[in-house]
Amino acid sequence: MNDNLKTQIVKAFETWMLAHPTVSQNDVASSAEINAGYLINMRKLDFFVKSGLNKTAINEKYFIRLAKYINFELSASYWNTMPTIQLKDMVASLSVAKEALDTAVLIGETGSGKTFSLDKFKSQFPTDVFTVKVGSSDNLKDLIGKVLNAVDVERPMNTTSAKIGQIALRLKILREKGYSPMLVFDEAEYMKYPALCAFKELYDNLSKECALVLIGTNELLTTLERLQRHNKPGVAQLFRRIKFKIHHLPSIDRRFTLFLDGVQPELKRWVQANCNNYGELHDVMVPAITEAEKSGQPLTLGLVKTVLGI
Repeated sequence: MNDNLKTQIVKAFETWMLAHPTVSQNDVASSAEINAGYLINMRKLDFFVKSGLNKTAINEKYFIRLAKYINFELSASYWNTMPTIQLKDMVASLSVAKEALDTAVLIGETGSGKTFSLDKFKSQFPTDVFTVKVGSSDNLKDLIGKVLNAVDVERPMNTTSAKIGQIALRLKILREKGYSPMLVFDEAEYMKYPALCAFKELYDNLSKECALVLIGTNELLTTLERLQRHNKPGVAQLFRRIKFKIHHLPSIDRRFTLFLDGVQPELKRWVQANCNNYGELHDVMVPAITEAEKSGQPLTLGLVKTVLGI
């Protein structure tokens, strides 16, 4: 990474700070995991730190973290943000939940841009919105650990219940300080029974103190229905709490109208016949557009098939 790019990142950060007056430099350093002293130097466009009598270059990973934190594109973007109906709907739903400090369950198809939309929303409220991505292999301990890290609990207690209490206390303190905290579980379809019970416990501790959001596919609702049929303790109570907070995002436009303007008709027809969602469309088009720009070739179906090895 050359100094010119580092300077661009820092200047973009200064613009970002002006647009987010409630966010302090220390908030950024903590959230983006950047040494506070390094950030001070970076803002002075001094990309070195003293170490004894020597000066050492600040590792470029800190510039990358800062760029990611403010959504600064580090390289040419071949995938423009399109105002899909799913993006608009999800951001609107998140905004309502955050403002009301309420619960929301957002259900959308795979590849409809749920995580992308969440990241866009989070970038507007970096000190208020805490996100946790649920993994398919996460057990309760794993998931609670992710939440502790997300909300910055430094010395977690031993028991699960005590840790949940610490998480709730941390979010309540933020609320008392004037923030509007939101805790989001992305890919919540992977949440297992113990994790769903923990979510209920958070709900019971944080009603009107923090917005709590589950984002997932219909598999999340299927899991809840199955657990209810088996009379799993606490599941009926959890479902009662979220039943009228469930919101289904609109279906994907599989003609991809917003994305294919100006695309060669033959390529457009092929994409519409072979891509099932925005994620697959991205995986087809971005490598081909990148290659077309680098090589000077037109974006054709032949080029797409060559790049994909078809």
